[in-house]
Amino acid sequence: MEEEEKTNKERKILRHEILNGIWSFETKSGDNIRIMVHCHSLLSCIEIWDEESDEWYEEETDDIDDFNLTDSDKGYKFDRDDIYNFFDIEEGEPLDWENSGFDDNLCGIEETDDINTSEKKWNTYKDKFPLVSSKSQFVIKEKNNNQHSQTGKEAFEQFIKQQELEELNLYDILKGNKELKLSHEEIKKRESQLKNLSLEERKKKIREWFNIKL
Repeated sequence: MEEEEKTNKERKILRHEILNGIWSFETKSGDNIRIMVHCHSLLSCIEIWDEESDEWYEEETDDIDDFNLTDSDKGYKFDRDDIYNFFDIEEGEPLDWENSGFDDNLCGIEETDDINTSEKKWNTYKDKFPLVSSKSQFVIKEKNNNQHSQTGKEAFEQFIKQQELEELNLYDILKGNKELKLSHEEIKKRESQLKNLSLEERKKKIREWFNIKL
């Protein structure tokens, strides 16, 4: 299967990725709450074989399924509506995102698995977690007085800073060029697309996204 894919120079695979972080918000009574969030996504990826580097490179990625967990590899499934229901939040009150890391493949998908096998592994993993049924099942984090909740822009800037290489500091280049207002979903998508890229490929992506010169 692997040699046939290389001959065709293109393949489709599924990948399980997890974005870890915290959602913070204010309740109707004025309490400031911070809860742990582990956002699991099943991605459909089109990869192109590069003969020169002898590696697969990601060409296109789509999010085909997702769910949130109250803890890293355990706990309860929930969605944004559950947070508003259990914590008595005003309609329209924003959930501020604070990024805290990135994981992948907790459901056991192998690079050589076909689509059906990958989907079965994902569904088996997803189905083992019960739905949240009470406020007490969420993991609430105490706020450090020396910290503040990150906006989407700050979370993306932190990600860029973590990805910087000696040859190019992408954080400094982006900073001040264009105001970034990124949602949690946009952060997930961009993290996934930048994850395995080379320096030049990252530069190309950043230019395409923000229309800036590098």
